[in-house]
Amino acid sequence: MVNGRFKGGWTTRHYGRPGDGVHAIQMELAQSTHLESEALPFAYSEAKAAALRPVLSEILHRLAELAAELNR
Repeated sequence: MVNGRFKGGWTTRHYGRPGDGVHAIQMELAQSTHLESEALPFAYSEAKAAALRPVLSEILHRLAELAAELNR
């Protein structure tokens, strides 16, 4: 199966087993959140990535909290 640019669709379907309590999520980010430009050649932006890290961290920590609540 070909997923194009977004490879996570296969991963979440393959590894996620909600019936067994194993959940998988796919996070898609706009390239503008961590790249200098969305045009070739793609150049990583440390400044943009640094600004994004706390946001992603908060999302992932909250998801971990929700998962712990569901498993109680």
